[in-house]
Amino acid sequence: MDRKSFFQLRRTSEFDATLARLRALTNKSSAQVVRDALKHYAAAVLGGSDLERRRQTTNEFLFLVADQILADANPQLHDTLMSEASRRTEELYARISR
Repeated sequence: MDRKSFFQLRRTSEFDATLARLRALTNKSSAQVVRDALKHYAAAVLGGSDLERRRQTTNEFLFLVADQILADANPQLHDTLMSEASRRTEELYARISR
C-alpha cells in the first residue's frame, strides 16, 4: 500500500530551474521528477540489480573490444570516431545542463 507523506525541501533557484527543465522535457509533475531522481540516485549509489550489472559489464567489454580492434586496424579512423564521440557527448551534456 502506498503511504502519502510530505516533507519540506529547501530549493535554490538553480534547483528550480533544473526542475522546470526536467518537467518540460518529461511532461511529468515536480513530484514525479523528484521521485524518479531519487530512484536513479539510489540505484547509482546502492548499485543496480545483478542483471543491470551484468548488462553494463557486457556493454563495457564490447566497447573495449571494438575500440581495440579499430585502434589496431585503422588508427586514423579510430581517432576520428573518438573525436566525434567526444563532440557528441559534449553536445549532449551541454543540452542537459541548460
